[in-house]
Amino acid sequence: MFAALAAGYILLTIFTYSQNIEQTLWNLPPGANATDREVVANQLRAELPVRCAFLPFRLLIGWAAISLVLFNVCKSFAPAGIIRFRQVFAIQIAAEMIPLLGSFGAAVYALATDSPHFETIPFNLTAIIDPHRSAVLHTLLGSFNLVQLFYVAFLGYGISRLCNFGKAKAMLIVLSVWAVSIWCNALMMQYVAQEMHLPL
Repeated sequence: MFAALAAGYILLTIFTYSQNIEQTLWNLPPGANATDREVVANQLRAELPVRCAFLPFRLLIGWAAISLVLFNVCKSFAPAGIIRFRQVFAIQIAAEMIPLLGSFGAAVYALATDSPHFETIPFNLTAIIDPHRSAVLHTLLGSFNLVQLFYVAFLGYGISRLCNFGKAKAMLIVLSVWAVSIWCNALMMQYVAQEMHLPL
């Protein structure tokens, strides 16, 4: 399952990379000339194989970290010995298929509508609340969408079955861990946006 997810995210990266380059070039400082733009474009193209090569490791580390936090939180509420980390990690990996499919859908939707935010799932809170060019706020608001709702619900259901928790208790645990992970991702997106001059 992990190999399939990693391959999917690599394909997604390749599929959207040309748009990433275009956005980066569009948002270079006004003083950048044609030579500067060509140098930046070539550098970004050269980085694609490296990004794809390291993407599975980044995904594995990120999902394992979330699973570890979720495992420890669940373990503190569950009877001793009832759950194992590998079980929580398996549920996490299965749930990650939902955001992947949503990201592919968002990329296709953005290409069809010429939206600058091809990495953002449509029908989220950014359509209602203006993020005011803040990468953190844009990521936080963009995370409230139907895809994430299904993701959290699937993960909550899996945790409730695994740990014999009530649905409300399991959802509260999952939502708490999800909120922390979204905040960390928002801070990372702020850094990426600044480094790549991406529009927000």
